[in-house]
Amino acid sequence: NISISTIMKKLFVVFIILFVCFCHCNAQSRLDNVAVKFVESANKSDYNAVIRYGKELYELNPKDDNVLQIMSVAYFESAKIDSAFYCASEAIKQNPNNYYALMTLGDICFMIRDYEKAEAFYFKVLDLAPGYARAYLNLAKLYETVNLTDDAVEYYLYAVELFHENHFEKEVIHWTNHILSLDPENKQILK
Repeated sequence: NISISTIMKKLFVVFIILFVCFCHCNAQSRLDNVAVKFVESANKSDYNAVIRYGKELYELNPKDDNVLQIMSVAYFESAKIDSAFYCASEAIKQNPNNYYALMTLGDICFMIRDYEKAEAFYFKVLDLAPGYARAYLNLAKLYETVNLTDDAVEYYLYAVELFHENHFEKEVIHWTNHILSLDPENKQILK
């Protein structure tokens, strides 16, 4: 003797469960579609699209520090420095170990000639990712910019060693030649 009211209540609960599942699937599908567009835009270096899809993706998934980090690069490349700094900083707040975001903060500081902060960010990157050759290169460029040639050569050598270990021979040749332009008698390179 189940009453119509009880059946209706149970059907209503089932309907709510199905509706929630449908909405979740729909939201997941939208998230996936936007994510694909975001990645495709990033791969094409279409920074305006990266920013547009990144904002949408971030609204759908505000816990994704990688979206913020990639948006920070897009803003940086679009010369929107304040927005780049904001996104990279927010990515770090969400994930203090996001060394790509730290690298972007270092690049921003380098660009605005705040070399002390840039250096600190690059060292934080190396604390988290000691095998990240790009951080060594950026430190070397920073030291070269401020005429600390010996320090520049030292960090270029670290980068060259990592490039060599990872079989990036074009980078090895390029940066070896650069080191020799700074220090033609460098014994490590000449051996």
